[in-house]
Formats: sequence, C-alpha cells, structure tokens
Amino acid sequence: MAKIALELQQQLILSELQQGDPVTSNAYASHCAGALDSDLAYALCLARIHKDASLLQQTLLQLDALLGETLRVFCEAEAVRRIAALQTCREVAGRA
Repeated sequence: MAKIALELQQQLILSELQQGDPVTSNAYASHCAGALDSDLAYALCLARIHKDASLLQQTLLQLDALLGETLRVFCEAEAVRRIAALQTCREVAGRA
C-alpha cells in the first residue's frame, strides 16, 4: 500500500509540474538550483554577459540535462515529504 501511495504521489507531482503549478514548480526550481554546479552557473552568466549565443546554447543543453537528472530525485523526495506531512496531520487530528 505504501509503495502505491508513493507512486501515486510521484505521478501527481509530475502532473503538477506539467501543468505549471506554481508551488510545485518553485519547489522543483529550488531543488534544481541547489544541484547547479558553479561551472554551469558561471558559463550561463558569461554567455549572457558576452551575448555568446553558442555558449548559451551549450549551457542550456547542460541545464536541460541537469533538469532531467534531478526530476526523478525531486519527485521521490517530494512524495516522501508529502506523505510524511499527511501522516503527521492525521496523527495530530487523532489527538484532538
């Protein structure tokens, strides 16, 4: 049952991201920003400063790869967080 709940939450999170839910999108952006290495951030800044379209295209491809790598990790962590929050709410409500 717990595995099914986890998978359903992950599907819900993916759906929210696809629909542009602002809360989920901001959480994912924060997660991705934390995974962004300094070299990629530097290259993005440098490309914009120098208006270097080639460098910008290359760094955006690297950013896309990072987004792809972090999506699964984010969905898993967010699903676990949501389930834990729901369990806590149920426990608190049960005491009331």
